[in-house]
Amino acid sequence: MKDNGDVADGDYNTNPWGEDDFASPMVGPFPTFLCPSDGEARLPCPSFTYPGGLRPARSSIRWCMGDGMWHCGEDWDRTGTSLTNPRTYTRGMFFPCHRKAFSDITDGTANTVALSESASPDQQSTLSIKSGITGGTTSGIYVSGSVIPENCLNNGYSADRSQLVSASNAQRGLIFGDGRSPNVGFHTVLPPNGPSCGHNITSGGTNGWGVFSATSYHPGGVSVAFMDGTVRFVTDTINTGDLSMTQGGHHESTGTQPVQSGGSNYGVWGALGTPSAGDHEAF
Repeated sequence: MKDNGDVADGDYNTNPWGEDDFASPMVGPFPTFLCPSDGEARLPCPSFTYPGGLRPARSSIRWCMGDGMWHCGEDWDRTGTSLTNPRTYTRGMFFPCHRKAFSDITDGTANTVALSESASPDQQSTLSIKSGITGGTTSGIYVSGSVIPENCLNNGYSADRSQLVSASNAQRGLIFGDGRSPNVGFHTVLPPNGPSCGHNITSGGTNGWGVFSATSYHPGGVSVAFMDGTVRFVTDTINTGDLSMTQGGHHESTGTQPVQSGGSNYGVWGALGTPSAGDHEAF
């Protein structure tokens, strides 16, 4: 498989999924990466086909991006306009094309989220709250240069709150080995089993960004793995602070500056997602 590290480590202008020898190891299924409560996750991907007609396996696992929402979906080959967007990769453990060491976790490995899960969709563009992401800008999470996650809760649902208000074409959890943030990442911002809202997500999740929630079919919460190797159950009622505020720290203009350091605005859940923000919330 291709190295997902810095650009200097490999060729990021060649799509490995177009190579014949890439497909066969990816068809699975891989039970270790599937939540037992999600029967849909055991089915082959319905929306993507490798050379020779093989369909990739799915994965329930999502990596943690803390409260780093704005432009969290950098291009996999690190080209184009994403390189001029504010950096959010300091706000969580895992982002495309960026690495962290254990020494970067100054808030403590027992207090830093590594992974969680989300439900698998029945199709690529889905209105399911547990497995879909809103399309276009319908949720209104981007307001005057800031990300306001509360707007996802206010605008992301249909009137009867039975489904999302719109559907993006992200392929969330549908392609095993996918590295695009909308498809494999989540934020410790909205509570577990909350909605996921996108901002102009296109090309199956290659472009765009948003606030993405951990979800499951477990009653009342999700399973969460921490950087010390422990796995704990986090309930839907965990404290999420003030969701009307923008992401932790603050934005530094609109250039290539990283989002500034500082504690998360999203309570215990937000603090657990940041590896080095100085917010040592214990769970």
